[in-house]
Amino acid sequence: MLLFNFHISYTGIIGGLVLAVGEILAIFLILLTLRRRLSDEKRSSFNFDLLILIFLLLLPILVGLYLRRLTPKVVSTVIWQFFFSGFGEEIRYRGYYQYRINDEFGRPYNFLGVSFGIGLIVSSLLFAIAHVFNPFNLFRGSFNLAWGVGFMDILRGTVLWVVREKTGSLVAAGIAHGLPDAVGESFARLLFLEL
Repeated sequence: MLLFNFHISYTGIIGGLVLAVGEILAIFLILLTLRRRLSDEKRSSFNFDLLILIFLLLLPILVGLYLRRLTPKVVSTVIWQFFFSGFGEEIRYRGYYQYRINDEFGRPYNFLGVSFGIGLIVSSLLFAIAHVFNPFNLFRGSFNLAWGVGFMDILRGTVLWVVREKTGSLVAAGIAHGLPDAVGESFARLLFLEL
């Protein structure tokens, strides 16, 4: 939202870089919380984690109600970004592409205790390329490409790969992908109703 105040487009390189840093910080905080919670099993509780997740997903809706700006688009953004975009893309890119390529070519490299192979590079590039074409619409005459988003998504794809590999679960990667998108975009819709 700060990008809008400085007239910086998220589709440009600078805007994409700013968003990449924000996304990586959000994912880092999620990982830090997971690490702390996993290391202290006595305090760790699935129900508590689920309540935090539900609260964070409901936060834009509650703020929208409070501000009297809640629209069906805000609610659908939370649902779409979390479940369909977050989990759907993780199943596709980290769950299928990355897994199948690594299954074929192996994971001969190691970084910070995480094994990886060419599947990381290919899945991150495919993830980024798909998002570069988001604003492109031949039927509306929009021939723009979101290079900044592509740059951001190469970095984000790499971080989500770490989440996937460290936890061994697509659920963790889906939450790390979908939660920042759902909350961030729905708050953008609340503050800038024309989105």
